[in-house]
Order: sequence, then C-alpha cells, then structure tokens
Amino acid sequence: MCKDRDGVLRVLGLTSLTTHDKYLGLPMGLELLKCGLRRSICDGAQVWAFKDPWLPHPTSFKPIRRRIMIIVSEFILPSGARDVVKLQQGFLPMNVDIILSIPLARQAAKDGWCWHYDRDKVYNVKSGYLLACRGGCT
Repeated sequence: MCKDRDGVLRVLGLTSLTTHDKYLGLPMGLELLKCGLRRSICDGAQVWAFKDPWLPHPTSFKPIRRRIMIIVSEFILPSGARDVVKLQQGFLPMNVDIILSIPLARQAAKDGWCWHYDRDKVYNVKSGYLLACRGGCT
C-alpha cells in the first residue's frame, strides 16, 4: 500500500482530489502509462531495434548504442533461433544478455505491446499505482 498519497498525486499531476484536478492529471497519468509500455517480440518484424522500446530493462526499454534503422527480425534466424553473432556485432554485451533472456514466441504471431510492471504483462490499476508510489518514470 502506498503511504505517500501526496507523492502519488504529484506524479499524476494532481494537487488534490477535486473533480477539476482529476481531469488536469490525465496527461500526467498518460505519461505514467507510457513509461511502462514496451513492445513484446513475437516475429520481430514490426519493431525497430534501436528506436522502439522493447528490451525488458527500465527506464527507456531501448538498447544503448547505435542509432541505425534495423528491425528486430534481422537478428532472428529462419529457424526461429537468435543470430547470436549478429547480436554481438550490433549490441553491447549487456544488451545481448538482456535480448537472450527474452523468450521467443513458440508460434507465428505479430509483435504487440505489454506493460512491463506486471507479471502478466497487462496494465492494471494496481501496477500503475505502485509505479506512481515509486515516483513514476524517473
């Protein structure tokens, strides 16, 4: 349970719980939501490797280094395994370890979105509230 009610209100852009203030806090709530969303990788064809948030490490969910335009599927072999040599050439070792920890899809599916701060990867009010209690996306 979050004990710092005022801190949570500040993260959401609220100073009190009046109806007017609730609506003013919506943009801040949206920013809180955005900071926990990242791409989930299935086939890797819709996710840019260095532009999109997809690595399961906060706060940016993006790899450190290069700014080239390449999609994640370029690092997946036709067999469905990862191309470790290509990963090591394109990413820092710490990023390669994170990428290798991401489970590969067992069946063909398109990439999607997930909420990083929940075990089931689905946004819920409780996980958003806990993130706000921790100070949001700092």
